[in-house]
Amino acid sequence: HREPELVAQAKNLGISGYVLKEDAMEEIDNAIIAVSKNELYYSNYFDTVAFKNELAESAKLDLLTPSEYKILKLIAQGFSSKDIAETIFVSERTVEKHRSNIIIKLAITGKNNALSEWAIANMGSILK
Repeated sequence: HREPELVAQAKNLGISGYVLKEDAMEEIDNAIIAVSKNELYYSNYFDTVAFKNELAESAKLDLLTPSEYKILKLIAQGFSSKDIAETIFVSERTVEKHRSNIIIKLAITGKNNALSEWAIANMGSILK
Protein backbone atom coordinates (compact mmCIF):
# COMPACT_ATOMS: atom_id res chain seq x y z
CA HIS A 1 0.00 0.00 0.00
CA ARG A 2 1.24 3.49 -0.75
CA GLU A 3 -1.12 5.47 1.46
CA PRO A 4 0.81 7.94 3.62
CA GLU A 5 -1.02 6.84 6.78
CA LEU A 6 0.08 3.24 6.36
CA VAL A 7 3.69 4.19 5.65
CA ALA A 8 3.75 6.45 8.71
CA GLN A 9 2.21 3.66 10.77
CA ALA A 10 4.90 1.24 9.55
CA LYS A 11 7.63 3.68 10.57
CA ASN A 12 6.01 4.23 13.97
CA LEU A 13 5.89 0.47 14.53
CA GLY A 14 9.61 0.24 13.82
CA ILE A 15 9.26 -1.74 10.60
CA SER A 16 12.67 -1.80 8.95
CA GLY A 17 11.69 -2.26 5.32
CA TYR A 18 8.76 -1.31 3.15
CA VAL A 19 8.60 -1.90 -0.59
CA LEU A 20 5.73 -1.83 -3.03
CA LYS A 21 4.73 -4.91 -4.99
CA GLU A 22 5.26 -3.00 -8.23
CA ASP A 23 8.86 -2.10 -7.31
CA ALA A 24 11.60 -3.49 -9.54
CA MET A 25 13.35 -6.64 -8.37
CA GLU A 26 16.55 -4.61 -7.92
CA GLU A 27 14.84 -2.39 -5.36
CA ILE A 28 13.52 -5.42 -3.51
CA ASP A 29 17.05 -6.85 -3.46
CA ASN A 30 18.37 -3.53 -2.10
CA ALA A 31 15.72 -3.60 0.62
CA ILE A 32 16.66 -7.13 1.69
CA ILE A 33 20.35 -6.23 1.82
CA ALA A 34 19.70 -3.03 3.81
CA VAL A 35 17.40 -4.71 6.33
CA SER A 36 19.82 -7.63 6.76
CA LYS A 37 22.42 -5.00 7.81
CA ASN A 38 19.94 -3.55 10.35
CA GLU A 39 19.36 -0.51 8.14
CA LEU A 40 16.03 1.04 7.25
CA TYR A 41 14.78 0.76 3.68
CA TYR A 42 11.64 2.33 2.26
CA SER A 43 10.67 2.20 -1.39
CA ASN A 44 12.04 4.99 -3.60
CA TYR A 45 8.44 5.90 -4.37
CA PHE A 46 8.21 7.49 -0.93
CA ASP A 47 10.87 10.01 -1.94
CA THR A 48 8.85 11.25 -4.93
CA VAL A 49 7.07 14.57 -5.15
CA ALA A 50 3.76 12.77 -5.66
CA PHE A 51 4.09 10.92 -2.36
CA LYS A 52 5.25 14.01 -0.49
CA ASN A 53 2.20 15.89 -1.80
CA GLU A 54 -0.02 13.01 -0.66
CA LEU A 55 1.62 13.09 2.76
CA ALA A 56 1.07 16.84 3.06
CA GLU A 57 -2.62 16.50 2.14
CA SER A 58 -3.00 13.68 4.64
CA ALA A 59 -1.41 15.79 7.40
CA LYS A 60 -3.94 18.56 6.73
CA LEU A 61 -6.77 16.15 7.57
CA ASP A 62 -5.32 15.83 11.07
CA LEU A 63 -6.13 19.52 11.62
CA LEU A 64 -9.87 18.88 11.39
CA THR A 65 -12.11 18.43 14.41
CA PRO A 66 -14.16 15.21 14.58
CA SER A 67 -17.28 17.17 13.49
CA GLU A 68 -15.45 18.75 10.55
CA TYR A 69 -14.09 15.36 9.53
CA LYS A 70 -17.56 13.80 9.68
CA ILE A 71 -18.92 16.60 7.50
CA LEU A 72 -16.02 16.24 5.06
CA LYS A 73 -16.81 12.52 4.71
CA LEU A 74 -20.41 13.36 3.87
CA ILE A 75 -19.30 16.01 1.37
CA ALA A 76 -17.06 13.39 -0.29
CA GLN A 77 -20.11 11.15 -0.61
CA GLY A 78 -21.98 13.91 -2.45
CA PHE A 79 -24.23 15.17 0.35
CA SER A 80 -25.42 18.79 0.14
CA SER A 81 -25.26 21.09 3.18
CA LYS A 82 -28.99 20.61 3.68
CA ASP A 83 -28.65 16.81 3.53
CA ILE A 84 -25.72 16.90 5.96
CA ALA A 85 -27.67 19.09 8.39
CA GLU A 86 -30.57 16.64 8.35
CA THR A 87 -28.27 13.63 8.68
CA ILE A 88 -26.31 14.86 11.71
CA PHE A 89 -29.16 16.87 13.26
CA VAL A 90 -27.66 20.37 13.14
CA SER A 91 -28.70 23.54 11.35
CA GLU A 92 -27.66 24.18 7.77
CA ARG A 93 -25.90 27.30 9.02
CA THR A 94 -23.75 25.16 11.34
CA VAL A 95 -22.79 22.94 8.40
CA GLU A 96 -21.86 26.02 6.36
CA LYS A 97 -19.65 27.27 9.21
CA HIS A 98 -17.91 23.89 9.38
CA ARG A 99 -17.45 23.92 5.59
CA SER A 100 -15.83 27.35 5.89
CA ASN A 101 -13.47 26.11 8.62
CA ILE A 102 -12.58 23.03 6.56
CA ILE A 103 -11.73 25.20 3.54
CA ILE A 104 -9.42 27.33 5.66
CA LYS A 105 -7.70 24.36 7.35
CA LEU A 106 -7.19 22.48 4.08
CA ALA A 107 -6.11 25.69 2.30
CA ILE A 108 -8.56 25.11 -0.53
CA THR A 109 -8.91 27.93 -3.02
CA GLY A 110 -10.98 28.36 -6.12
CA LYS A 111 -14.59 28.37 -7.10
CA ASN A 112 -17.67 27.81 -4.93
CA ASN A 113 -17.63 24.02 -5.26
CA ALA A 114 -13.87 23.68 -4.68
CA LEU A 115 -14.39 21.88 -1.36
CA SER A 116 -16.70 19.31 -2.95
CA GLU A 117 -14.25 18.74 -5.79
CA TRP A 118 -11.36 18.38 -3.34
CA ALA A 119 -13.35 15.95 -1.18
CA ILE A 120 -14.31 13.77 -4.12
CA ALA A 121 -10.75 13.78 -5.49
CA ASN A 122 -9.37 12.78 -2.07
CA MET A 123 -12.16 10.40 -1.10
CA GLY A 124 -9.77 7.50 -0.58
CA SER A 125 -7.86 9.38 2.11
CA ILE A 126 -11.00 10.76 3.73
CA LEU A 127 -13.04 7.60 4.04
CA LYS A 128 -10.36 5.53 5.80
